[in-house]
Amino acid sequence: MLKNINHRNEEAAKAIQRIQQPAYMIEAAMMGFDGIPQLTETLQELQGCDEVFCGYYEEEMLLGFISYKKERGVLDIHRLVVDPDHFRKGIARRLMTFIMETFKDMDFTVSTGKANLPALNLYKNFGFIETDDFEVAPDIFCTLLEKKRSNSETEEFQMDYLNHPFASRRHTVFSKKGMVATSQPLAAQAGLEIMQKGGNAIDAAIATAAALTVVEPTSNGIGGDAFALVWIKDKLHGLNSSGPAPQSISAEAVKKRGHDKMPVHGMIPITVPGVPAAWAELSKKFGKLSLAETLKPAIRYAEEGYPLSPILGKYWKLAYNKFKQNFTSEEYQAWFDLFAPNGKAPEIGEMWASPGHAATLKDIGETDARSFYEGPIAEKIDTYMKQHGGFLTKEDLTAYKPEWVEPISTHYKGYDVWEIPPNGQGIVALMALNIFSKMKQPAWQTAETLHEQIEAMKLAFTDGKEFVTEPQAMPVEAAHLLSAEYAGKRAETIGDQASDPVPYELPKGGTVYLAAADEEGNMISYIQSNYMGFGSGIVIPGTGISMQNRGADFSLEPDHPNFLQGGKRTYHTIIPGFLTKDGKAVGPFGVMGGYMQPQGHFQVVTNTIDYLMNPQAALDAPRWQWIEGKTVLVEPEFPNYLAQALARKGHAIQVATDGGNFGRGQIIWRNPDTGVLSGGTESRTDGAIAAW
Repeated sequence: MLKNINHRNEEAAKAIQRIQQPAYMIEAAMMGFDGIPQLTETLQELQGCDEVFCGYYEEEMLLGFISYKKERGVLDIHRLVVDPDHFRKGIARRLMTFIMETFKDMDFTVSTGKANLPALNLYKNFGFIETDDFEVAPDIFCTLLEKKRSNSETEEFQMDYLNHPFASRRHTVFSKKGMVATSQPLAAQAGLEIMQKGGNAIDAAIATAAALTVVEPTSNGIGGDAFALVWIKDKLHGLNSSGPAPQSISAEAVKKRGHDKMPVHGMIPITVPGVPAAWAELSKKFGKLSLAETLKPAIRYAEEGYPLSPILGKYWKLAYNKFKQNFTSEEYQAWFDLFAPNGKAPEIGEMWASPGHAATLKDIGETDARSFYEGPIAEKIDTYMKQHGGFLTKEDLTAYKPEWVEPISTHYKGYDVWEIPPNGQGIVALMALNIFSKMKQPAWQTAETLHEQIEAMKLAFTDGKEFVTEPQAMPVEAAHLLSAEYAGKRAETIGDQASDPVPYELPKGGTVYLAAADEEGNMISYIQSNYMGFGSGIVIPGTGISMQNRGADFSLEPDHPNFLQGGKRTYHTIIPGFLTKDGKAVGPFGVMGGYMQPQGHFQVVTNTIDYLMNPQAALDAPRWQWIEGKTVLVEPEFPNYLAQALARKGHAIQVATDGGNFGRGQIIWRNPDTGVLSGGTESRTDGAIAAW
C-alpha cells in the first residue's frame, strides 16, 4: 500500500537531493501548526502503510516532509526551517514524546541545523547521539543524530557515552617514579607498562606512540610524521621526523591531473612517512630497551583488539559517514576493509582488531624500522602506489632519514619556552608570545587582555603562513621573526579594535600528543599525526598502514615559499612544546589539533605563567581560536560577558557547539627540588594519565 499525501513531490525530491540524505524522512518541526493534532493524525497513518510521503508548505516554501518505508524500519526526522516558538511553547517536545511512544520498534535519525542549539539539546535529551555533519548549502551545515530502538533486554547497555549533563572535574595527578599523559587510556597504560619493565621515559613514549596508532587511528598512524623534544642529561634535543614530498611530484604534474590546488585526499598529497623512523631513532639514541620490546603492548592491542572509547567512536563514525559518500574509487577500498570491516564504523564500546597492523609493528620492531623503508613493507607501499597512480616510491622511502635539530625558544617572564624550528609552525607560538609580551600587564578574564592575545596570535599566524616552510626556502631568517625588533613593530600595530589581516584559509587537523617523564629526570614531548583525521584515506592493504595527507599544505603557486617541489618538506602543523627555567627542566607540554596547536600552546603558557594555573586547570580553561579575518571561535563554556565585550571590539565571535575543535593537550611539570611529577590531561577527549 502506498499513501501519497503530497501533490508536489518534485520540489521535495529536489530538497532531498540537495541535502544528500535518504528520502525516508519525517519532519519534526511544526511549521504552520499551532499544535500537533494534524501531524499526529498523519503519523498514525504510517502504521498501516508500506510507504508514505508527505510535505508541508507555508506560502509556497517547503518547510518539511514526511516519508517512511516499512521495509527499512527506520523513522528519519529532518528539519529544514527552525521556529523558536515551537521550543518555547513545548510543541517540539510534545511531538518528540508522541513519536517515541508511538514508534518504539523503530530506529530513529534526526537532523537539524548545526547552529540550532535548542533542537540539538532537545534531541540529546531524548537520547539521540551525534553521528555526522553535512553541508546543505554553501557554509550552511546540519548535524545528523541517531537513536537505536528500545530493547528491554539490552536497554541498560544503550547508554549515551557522549552525553554529560553534569559538569565533571579532574584534579592534577601526582607521582614520583614515572608518568605518561596522552589522549587514550590504553596508550598511556602501554607507556607505563614499558617503564615498569625497566624502560625510561623515551621508551615509554615510543610504546605510547605505537599504541596510539592502534587505539586512536582517527588521528594518527604508522604512515604519518612525528616530532619530539627530549630532555636528557640536562640538555634539550629536537627531532624532526617529517617526510618530504616524493621526488617525482611537481606542481605541473598535479595540475596536469586537473587540480588547481593540492587535493586533500587520495594519492597526490601523500608524503614520505616519518613515524617509524622517529621510533627507531629515539630508541637507538636514548632508549634503554629494544624497539621490539617497546612495541609489544601496541602489537597486543592490534592482535587481541580493544573496545572503542567515546571520543574515538564519535570521530570514527563521523569519518566513516563522510568517506562512504566521497571515497568511491578502488584505491579507497582498503580503508573500508580495515576501518569498517562489517560495512559500518565500530560503535563506542565495540571491539576492533587489526592483525595486519600487528604484523607490521612486529616487522618494524624486529628490523629497527628498516623493513618499512627498504624491505618488504616498502615493497608493499611501492606496489600499491604504482597500481593507483601515486608518486611515492620505494626510492623515496629508502632515501629518508630523520633530522636532529636545535630547538628554538623565546624568553617569557622568567621562563624559556621551546619549540621545534621550521618547517614546523611552533615558531608561531613563540612569535605570538613575544608580541604579547610587549603589551601591558595581562589581567585575568578581561576583554582587553583577551583582545591583545587574539591580535598577537593573528599577526604571528599571518606572518607564519606567509614565511614558514623548509628553512632554506624561507625568505626571512627564523631568528628575525623571534627578535625583539620584529615583536615591537608588530605590537605597535595592535589597537583597541579587531584588525583584519589576510591569512590563508585554515583547515581542520587530526594529531596525537603525549608527554612522558621518569624518576631519573628524563622527559619527552612527542607528537605524531596523519594530518587531517585518518589522513589521505589511502591504506596499504593488509598492513594497517594509513597514509598521511601532509602534502595538502603545499602551494601550487611558484612565488609562494611553500611551493610544491619533489624532495621538499611542507609547512608542518604538529609541534611539541617544552618549558625550562634557569636552565632546568620544568616539563613537556603540547596541544594537538592542526592550526589550533600554536594557539593552544600560547594559551597554556599564559595560563601557567601569567595566572599560575595548575596543569589541569591550564588545560581545562575555556579556549578561543582565531579562524580568519576577524572571526574568533570560542568554546560553549567561554564566558558570555567576555564574548560580548570582544564583539564590541569588532571581533566576529562564533560559539562552538562542543570543544572538539579546540585541540587536546597534555602537561607534565617536574618539581626540581623533590623530583615530584604533576600532570594534567585533556578533558575534551578520552585523555588519561598513567603514573606510579
